[in-house]
Amino acid sequence: NVAHNRLATAASVEALRECASTLDVLDLSSNQLPGDALDAVGALAPTLRVLYLRRNPLVEHVSSTMGSYRKRLIARFAHLSYLDDQPVNANERRTAEAWAVGGDASEAAVRESFQTEARDRVRRNTQYMMKLKENALTKRRASEAAASSASMEAAVALVTPRR
Repeated sequence: NVAHNRLATAASVEALRECASTLDVLDLSSNQLPGDALDAVGALAPTLRVLYLRRNPLVEHVSSTMGSYRKRLIARFAHLSYLDDQPVNANERRTAEAWAVGGDASEAAVRESFQTEARDRVRRNTQYMMKLKENALTKRRASEAAASSASMEAAVALVTPRR
């Protein structure tokens, strides 16, 4: 945790290189890191799972010059599961990676695929439930038919005289 340490240059981040191989979580929040520090952070720990960069000039710089800060960082750090105050879910990762490769159009295509996947899931689940219902009705009818047949045989046996 190197938050609130007045780090103000990319070199100050590079000084952390000694411990980079063991870093899973890095809190650089509330410093004065400039936009060019992003490359230093990326080189420092490409396998980060948790990264806090909020309250740094870097955040505004990335947003204003490179597009979405969040999308950019999620696409850059393949193992990131938490960025600043929010978890990174699989759908957000897919859209961020698509956006990084092909821009807004690619992101929109991935979002459309989410909707298609969701509709397909609902359709498959509905079909499965309908099949379960159909099988249960078939079983019930067979059971009722067998019971009816047994009742009919018992009734016939009662009214048929014995010899």
